Amino acid sequence: MNRDLNQTLNCLFTLALLVLNREEDAWRDSSPAYSRQMREATLVTLRDYGLVNYADGSDGVFVTEEGKREALGVIKYLQLALGPALGATHDEIRGSWPRLFADQSSAGAGPLTMSEFVAAVAPGGRLPSPAGTPFSPTVLADPPASYHRDQASEQSLLLHLQLALNERGSYCGYFGGFYGEAYGSRGLAPCWRKVVVPAGLTFLDLHLIIQRCLSWTDERPFGFLLSTSRGNLLIGEPDVRGAIARPQTRKKKFMEVRASTMRLGDVFPRTHEATYAYGEGAPWEVAIRVLETHDGLTGLGPQLIDGVGDAPPEWVVGADGFAAFEDELYRSSRNVIRALSEASEKNFAPFALGVARERLAGFEQDRARWQTLLDDLAEKGAPPQLDDDDDLSRFAGYETCEDPVELDDDAYDDLPR
Repeated sequence: MNRDLNQTLNCLFTLALLVLNREEDAWRDSSPAYSRQMREATLVTLRDYGLVNYADGSDGVFVTEEGKREALGVIKYLQLALGPALGATHDEIRGSWPRLFADQSSAGAGPLTMSEFVAAVAPGGRLPSPAGTPFSPTVLADPPASYHRDQASEQSLLLHLQLALNERGSYCGYFGGFYGEAYGSRGLAPCWRKVVVPAGLTFLDLHLIIQRCLSWTDERPFGFLLSTSRGNLLIGEPDVRGAIARPQTRKKKFMEVRASTMRLGDVFPRTHEATYAYGEGAPWEVAIRVLETHDGLTGLGPQLIDGVGDAPPEWVVGADGFAAFEDELYRSSRNVIRALSEASEKNFAPFALGVARERLAGFEQDRARWQTLLDDLAEKGAPPQLDDDDDLSRFAGYETCEDPVELDDDAYDDLPR
């Protein structure tokens, strides 16, 4: 049955009032029962959705377990949204009953997502403002020439970014209902993003886009690897944070190219795959695949379209380390809210599409910071950048970033030394 906004609010507020009008001790100790002195149509709707139960002809109304969870969600949302206007302090809002809302929120309670709740209860936090238009421009309309972007390009690439987590079966986390699984065999959730990126942007731009989409902080080396039977193209910025990060590969010889001057359209979509590495030692790896190309979307800049799964904090090492981190976070006997707040301080955020879209909108700030670093290197005599006229046609036959059969040294005779 279709309902207008006020009918929906009536249902939500009725459910919240049923809970608020009970003593907390009685709420904890028994199944709440209430008088049915309220609008019958609202109660019928709540019963149809499994949020309350009552027998026809009886005055008693009982809130189901799902109804309790939804009611707590509404109450906590109202506390966060209206508390400041009513003179409540942040500590009062955070400490007000219900205290364990994070558990129910992660299972889908109320109008608040887990990411919004963690942001709101963190020290100095607040309820995020409405996201506005989800696909507003995220790129500079007139970037400096030093950004090496191709403003004339009208092509955009739909990229699939798959974080390598060595999945070991479906994820069955602490919040089973949220992930649609009962707790069982341990595994890591797949983590991927779909993003539209103008082909006129550079690989440095793509690096920063990936950082924003995965909630990383851009403090470690990065690199892109594109491979063919004729050689390997390694794209990065070796002078900023050390050597270019390399994905696992059997290859030993590489042609290095600066990410700040290499445009995506120079290699995509002639090749459809690449691998992104981030970190030292055993870096995190992201498989990049071009799914589609589009014209007429470049004015929007990079846009996050879809995604699932939490990305590990960048300081965690390997899939086993991430599994241990999640076990400590979600299966801890500590208060879940406190555990999530502490994890946020360590640069971990549960994935929420709307929040991630807003985060991506600020990637130009990171690009400006990088330009300052590159300008400083240029003043100190950093190695010359790739010439815009360099012929990259020898890399036109890419089909995959998987390592080809190892070739002898003669296969590299046509590559620059």
